[in-house]
Amino acid sequence: MPLPVVLFKFPLKKTSSLNFDAKIKFHGGAVAWNSSMCSTLTGARESLVRLFSATEAKERVIDLDVLREGMASYLSTLSGFLFHPENGGIESKMKNLIYYYWGSSLCATTNFADNNSFYGAANVLVNFALCCLNRAEMRMPSVTPSTKDAIEKECYTACSEAAGCLQLANALLTAHCLMQEVSPPEVHPDFLAGLEKLALAQAQELGFVRALGQEQDRRAKGEKRPPELLTKLVHQSAELYDEAYNLLRKNETAAEGHQNVLRYASMKAAAMRSQSFGFMGLVQNEKSDNGAAMRSARHAVALADAALAKAKQDRRTPKELRALLEAARQDADGKVQKFDRENSIVFRAKMPDDVAALLPPQVLARPKPATLPPPNTELWTAAVYDQ
Repeated sequence: MPLPVVLFKFPLKKTSSLNFDAKIKFHGGAVAWNSSMCSTLTGARESLVRLFSATEAKERVIDLDVLREGMASYLSTLSGFLFHPENGGIESKMKNLIYYYWGSSLCATTNFADNNSFYGAANVLVNFALCCLNRAEMRMPSVTPSTKDAIEKECYTACSEAAGCLQLANALLTAHCLMQEVSPPEVHPDFLAGLEKLALAQAQELGFVRALGQEQDRRAKGEKRPPELLTKLVHQSAELYDEAYNLLRKNETAAEGHQNVLRYASMKAAAMRSQSFGFMGLVQNEKSDNGAAMRSARHAVALADAALAKAKQDRRTPKELRALLEAARQDADGKVQKFDRENSIVFRAKMPDDVAALLPPQVLARPKPATLPPPNTELWTAAVYDQ
């Protein structure tokens, strides 16, 4: 039986309105400035702020198409502050005219502002990525037998798109911004890489769940296929959750949001790891390696037991994660009983430390490539840029 799919709900970052014309003049920018362009940019920013704010309303469906269009409009207008309008390989001479704050999501808010438009662009990309992940978290509980395939594909795509945006934001910050001691923890390359891995882990898990449903449909029709592929898929999901946890932990803070996402990644890694050993047992059992199958299933039980004990000790563990680990424990125990019924003698042999020792991983989830939108050529020309 498939385990329940528990996805993480992220607090959105606060994105504030900006009066670009006033900000530029206040911080010593050019007096002769294109106020019309600044007005357009201010309006595009305000529209995006309203869209982000609307997604936080309870029971509201997150419309990613509208958000994506709003973000593209803003970044396209901002483009002249990022790169030369006629040579995208050259940083804009105006990238330092505006100060931007980084709206925190998981960590404590800081008062640090960076006068770097790449910093501001990355902030928006990360917030859109969080909206993509929250869209998946919102949609999965509404799955029905008739909508299962469509919703799982939609959520998989949303998680992959989130990973691509996080990857782009990290690349912009790494290439064009200087990390400082007072920079918020969330702009650290490891933190953003950890969020990217978490998005990919969720996408990989959704791919596994979809493949598992397809396999169950085949078996209902009398068709049967060895479970190696499913084993590889769930194992890779566990690996990605582990990688996310290790990256997010590198700059660990005591902030509640940061601790929540660490707890989530750790528990999900344990549940997926337990399930991967259970499926490994099925592979071994079908190859008549009965002793190894039993040992794999018992190891799956031990992994689930350890994670469940840890979850029960921590009162902050959400009930959904506890239910997931309970389900993982029951699934592993069911495989132990299955193999026990089918085999009266369990031979002694050394159990590999990891499923990877027996099967290479099957990578399904990859970031959906994200790029900055092309510059708004109606606003940004060489003549405007050179004012």
